[in-house]
Amino acid sequence: MSCGKFLKGFSGYLSCDGFSNYNKLKDVIRCGYLAHIRRYWHDALPGKPKKSPDRTPAEIGFGYCNQLFELEKEYAGLDADTRKAKHLETEPAIWEAYWSWLETVDPAGGSRLAKAVTYAKNQKPYMENYLLDGRCSISNNIAENIARPYAVGRKNFLFHDTVKGARASSIIYSLVETAKLNNLNIYAYLETVLLYMPDYKNEPEAIEELMPWSDMIQQRGRIKSKS
Repeated sequence: MSCGKFLKGFSGYLSCDGFSNYNKLKDVIRCGYLAHIRRYWHDALPGKPKKSPDRTPAEIGFGYCNQLFELEKEYAGLDADTRKAKHLETEPAIWEAYWSWLETVDPAGGSRLAKAVTYAKNQKPYMENYLLDGRCSISNNIAENIARPYAVGRKNFLFHDTVKGARASSIIYSLVETAKLNNLNIYAYLETVLLYMPDYKNEPEAIEELMPWSDMIQQRGRIKSKS
């Protein structure tokens, strides 16, 4: 399924990687992904630190990213409005310095440093859009970590040779990961869903009661996670 079909009808901020097809989406403001930019700088780091006090371009680029991530850690627990105010107070100057410095880097073609510079420049139009709204993040690591179990496990899945199989697994994984975010015991929650789902056959609009965040589910003690 293309990202256009998957996100049809969605509008707002989209925190994503550098996949160019996201540019085709309408009514969407793309927010860049600093973790991927930092990864390219990391890959370009020298194998051993130089004895010279002068830092390499990769070390400088990596340092800018770490500086921004440290600020993000400080603001993690703030409400959206306060977080936006802190972003605008401290981070635009860092970005301005970063982009100005980036224009001075002249890497050898085909090198890891060249890939880091090219990727960073390509993401420049989107990278500061998270500053527009305090709900946005500088990187969407939470979503990537949620998707990681699926990405790791799919190599061993036997039913992904069909679209229906992939769709079925995506539904189950969505339920599981959403249940985790709502502090539920995964096994007990899925058992409850499968047990009660037939009761909603004639009133599908009430299926909302089986969602992980519903009052009915949250009030069932044995489903709540003890962790």
